[in-house]
Amino acid sequence: MKNLLKLLFASLFIVNFSCHDSENVIDGVLDYETGAILRTISIDNAVLNSSDANSAFIATVEEQDEADGGLLQEIRVNAMFRDFSPEDGTTEAEAFVYSIPASETTVGPVGLPRATVNMTFGAAVGAMGLTSADYNPGDVIVVKLEVVLTDGRVYGADSARSEEHTSELQSPMYLVCRLLLEKK
Repeated sequence: MKNLLKLLFASLFIVNFSCHDSENVIDGVLDYETGAILRTISIDNAVLNSSDANSAFIATVEEQDEADGGLLQEIRVNAMFRDFSPEDGTTEAEAFVYSIPASETTVGPVGLPRATVNMTFGAAVGAMGLTSADYNPGDVIVVKLEVVLTDGRVYGADSARSEEHTSELQSPMYLVCRLLLEKK
């Protein structure tokens, strides 16, 4: 009987002191919010020709959310200009170009919605209010994508998180296209 009481007392002691909030790293890793991601399936053209307003950046992306694409409302396509030729002044610009509604996506081979991003040079510079005096060889237009869900949540490059250190995994919402500039 004494042994049984000792065992009961010891188990209460262990349970009492082992039931506290943990401060382990794994607890921080498992504390996450589900959202949405875009996967770049292919980049078919990453060069914009400044002498051709119809020159287009073309990529195929696939969206996944907690309902396997069922929450997708739209994909927003934004452009950001990076001026790497400061000798003529520094120009910075960023603007919304267009959106791809969920109704215009197709179903990919794994059942997730896919969309083709087709942003023309003319549409990008027009949205950003740039003129031919603003860009030079070596400048870059970054295509920034955002996923808008039907519940109002918006996910873009700022909400992308990865522990990897490769550009493909770090931010699939940023796609870079080089400018082929043919000034006349």
